[in-house]
Amino acid sequence: MIIRPAIIEDIDAVKSLDEVWEKESNVGGESRNYLKNCIKHSRLFVAQEDDKLIGYSLFTLKKAKKQEYSTLKKGQKYLFIDYVYVLKDYRNKKIGNKLIKAIEDYARKIKIGSVYLYAVSSEPEKLISFYKKKGYDVSYVMMYKRLKIKK
Repeated sequence: MIIRPAIIEDIDAVKSLDEVWEKESNVGGESRNYLKNCIKHSRLFVAQEDDKLIGYSLFTLKKAKKQEYSTLKKGQKYLFIDYVYVLKDYRNKKIGNKLIKAIEDYARKIKIGSVYLYAVSSEPEKLISFYKKKGYDVSYVMMYKRLKIKK
């Protein structure tokens, strides 16, 4: 299994992964043009086993427009992880770790010292544990409650 930057020839397989993820969790669903643009600008890594793509990570280079996330100053550059997805049959094999490491290595290469992300999961405790093991801190929590509405 290898992690590598996506190339334009990967677009069909990446779009297919994106569609699977969208069905699993209502996340993803990016347009083909958006994904192509991410590949063109080297913002997408893929996990490949033999000839099959089994996961991907997508990120954006950003610049804080104001003080953001209570840790970024106005004008500070940072990477924002948009997506990390691995097919169900390949989970718990450290592939997500490797996709995140590829993004962090890229950030170091271009001298960016901060990486941020939002994460959505039906199992938030597992998700938080996953990222904490990689050295990420929680700086923002969003919670919800479903209310019963009388008809």
